[in-house]
Amino acid sequence: MKFLPLLPSLALLASALSPYKAPNWDPHVHLSTCLSTPLPPFFLSRLAALLSPNATLLLPSSPVMQTTHLRWQAYAKPTYSLLVEVATEQDVVATLTRKVRFANTHSLPFLAVDGAHGQTTTLAAMRHGIAISFVRMKTAEVLPCGDLARLGPGLTNGELVPTGRCMCPGVTGIALGGGHGDLQGLWGRPGDQLVEARVVLADGTAVGVSEGENAELWWAIRGAGHNFGIVTAMTWRVYERVERWSKVLLVFSGEELEQAAGGLTVYYIVGTGPGGEVVVQVDFVFGGELAELEEFAAPFRVLGPVAEQSWEGKTYMEINRLGGSDETSELACGKGYYRHMFGSYYKRHNVTAMRRVHSILTDMTRKYPGAGNLSFFFVEGYAQQGVIKVPADSTAVPYRAYPLLSVPIFTYTDPSWSDDIIATTMEIKRVMTESGGPGEPPRGYVNYGFGNEESEELYGHEKWRLEKLRRLKRKYDPEGKFSFYAPIDGSVG
Repeated sequence: MKFLPLLPSLALLASALSPYKAPNWDPHVHLSTCLSTPLPPFFLSRLAALLSPNATLLLPSSPVMQTTHLRWQAYAKPTYSLLVEVATEQDVVATLTRKVRFANTHSLPFLAVDGAHGQTTTLAAMRHGIAISFVRMKTAEVLPCGDLARLGPGLTNGELVPTGRCMCPGVTGIALGGGHGDLQGLWGRPGDQLVEARVVLADGTAVGVSEGENAELWWAIRGAGHNFGIVTAMTWRVYERVERWSKVLLVFSGEELEQAAGGLTVYYIVGTGPGGEVVVQVDFVFGGELAELEEFAAPFRVLGPVAEQSWEGKTYMEINRLGGSDETSELACGKGYYRHMFGSYYKRHNVTAMRRVHSILTDMTRKYPGAGNLSFFFVEGYAQQGVIKVPADSTAVPYRAYPLLSVPIFTYTDPSWSDDIIATTMEIKRVMTESGGPGEPPRGYVNYGFGNEESEELYGHEKWRLEKLRRLKRKYDPEGKFSFYAPIDGSVG
């Protein structure tokens, strides 16, 4: 059977404490000044003694914290009194175990970090805690059977496993929220490729999780995994890669919005052109020859694009670079910006709603021209064959029957703009929610969460879904230690 991972995209693009010396107990501990919540040296020394030789402790003013550990979203971010770059699963266990004992008097929370790409505002509830970073666990091993690989939790999407379009998020975080991307028409969502995982629970216990082991937890971590533990290893299904990819890019003025969006069932973007005007970009991506892809692009060419370009014979990674979503892209992967976004699932385009979004973006870019170059609205309409083959009740991922996902992303550097830009973000959300018809509830995507969503919006409106998730939360994390990323019970931290 031949699958066509056809992925056009239509988008409106607008364009002090006194310093102290480290004792001579461990050379791989980097101490710093300016701790908001200083940790006593005895705690650091005891923790360091439990860690493997390749693990590292970092305190907030370490230069590495301002480079390697800078976050994609700076508006609402967690703060740390200590960051542990773990190198083994036992390092995670040691950190949590030590933390649990120390928390009796200091109440330090903890947060696992892979790509530092999460943007939900709920992360800001993590204050002066312990970050567990996986930058030292970027391992990959293809198993002898040839169709499985064991991956470490520190890999980003672009380093080895191109499961989605953006190359800098961590693969683990993507899978825990379900994930999506260009390849899902062939094989399903990234989270659907997991075969087993190792998970460290809040009490420091490490367990295996799969269809045959801790099966209910296995169901929960694929779609709501941020709420249940820290994944230290994953076994993934792997496939022969598609060697030749093609791409057609068509750019339209806003005048053709209704025609371009009306028949579109794939991926599109709205942003700004060179002159600051809001334009519509239709992006076709296909795992095959350009001649076949042109058959799908032909109806859109009739509308008279103001610019166009085509490529063929590219690798998947090259296609992502052409789309501005690789690691060199400030829009997709630049760190330290103020950013706001959310995702809204729906089944079919509403051109009236799209025209309203176009107007909102036009007004915003006129008022804040500095936000236009790295801000846009896009609709992801990836191929669905592989997604709908997976039974809807087999994982915690909701909304498999909804093929379209709209996402505004606003990026800026001036914090005084925040209130207006957040209000604009919420207005677009209202428009897109209402586009589904009277009484339709909002349907969000946990990996694109803004932070003010109701639990049902991110985890499904079927009553049984949240009942099951909350029952499992009480079982595996009764004290709510894993509640900083889109918590299923609505209470953060």
